[in-house]
Amino acid sequence: MKAREVQRELAIFRILAVCFFAFCFLFGKWMNTAVVFAAPRPASLEIPIVAEVEGEQVPAETFRFIIEKVSSSSVLPVPDTIEGIFSAQNKKRILTFPAMQFHEESFAGNEKYVYTIRQIAGTNPHMEYDSRVYTVKIRVGLQTQDSMGHSYPPYLAAAIVVTENDNPDPAKQDVKQGEILFHNKYTKPPEPTTETPPNPTRPPDPTKPPNPNRPPNPKVPETPPVPSTPETPPAPSTPPGEDPKIYEHKDKGDVLADVPKIMTKFFTVTRKVVTGDESGMFFFGTSFSLSVFGLFLYYFNREQKREKRNKHEWD
Repeated sequence: MKAREVQRELAIFRILAVCFFAFCFLFGKWMNTAVVFAAPRPASLEIPIVAEVEGEQVPAETFRFIIEKVSSSSVLPVPDTIEGIFSAQNKKRILTFPAMQFHEESFAGNEKYVYTIRQIAGTNPHMEYDSRVYTVKIRVGLQTQDSMGHSYPPYLAAAIVVTENDNPDPAKQDVKQGEILFHNKYTKPPEPTTETPPNPTRPPDPTKPPNPNRPPNPKVPETPPVPSTPETPPAPSTPPGEDPKIYEHKDKGDVLADVPKIMTKFFTVTRKVVTGDESGMFFFGTSFSLSVFGLFLYYFNREQKREKRNKHEWD
C-alpha cells in the first residue's frame, strides 16, 4: 500500500512539474511578444557642422547657419538657426543644431527626414562666403538587440547621410560626405595710401573788408630797363693865356683847401688885366688891411665893454 502511494505521489509531482515548466515557457513567449509589439523608444540626434575662416587679420564676425526641411514629415529643431563668432584668434569652430527626436523608421526608398543646411551670407565685402548647400538625410531603423546580440527592448537608432547639392560632378552629388563643412575666405584690403592734399588758397579774412582801391589781382609791374650811362660832357675850353688847372673839377674838401690858391689866382688875373702885373701883392695887401681892420674892431669893442663895466661899478 505504501509503495503504491509513493508512486502515485511521484507521478502527481511529475505532472505538476511539467505543467509548471510549460506555464513558464508559455508565459515567457507571451511576454516577449508583448515587448516586441510595444512602441519603441524614439531616436534622438544632433546634427553638427564645421565652419572655418581663411585669411590674415580676420575681423570678428558672426556667421549664421540655417537648417530647412525638405519633406513634409520632417521635424525641425528649435531654433532652426545657429550662429557663431569667428575672428583672427578663433578661425575654426564646430557648431551643433539642437537635438531632434524621430519616432518612425526612415530608410532608403522611404525617406521621411530630409533637410538642407546652408550658410546665410554676411555683408562684409572682403569676405568670400561659402555658398554650398548640403542635403541631410536621417536614416532611422528599429533595433531589438544590443551590440553583443542579446535581446534588448526595441528602440530606434538614427544615422546621418550627407550629400552635397552643389558638387559639379552629378555622380558625386548623392555620395555620402564625411562632414558638413563651410569654408570662408577673407581677403585683407590694401592699406590706404596717404596723398598730400594740395595747398588750398587761403580765404580772405571776413573781419577785414576788401580794399576798394586795390584790384583783385594786381599785376606785378615790369622791371624798367636800365638807363644807359650818359656820355661824359667834354671839358670846357680854357681861355687863351690862362692856367687850365684853375678850371679843373675839385671835390668839396679840395675846394675849401684851395680857397687861398684860388683867391690868389683870382687877384693875380684881375691885377694882370688891370695893371699887367702878374704878382700877388694886391691879394696880400688886401688881406693885411682886412686883418688890421679886424683887430681894430676887436679892441674897440673890448674898450666899449670895459667903460660900461667901470661906469656901472661907480654908479
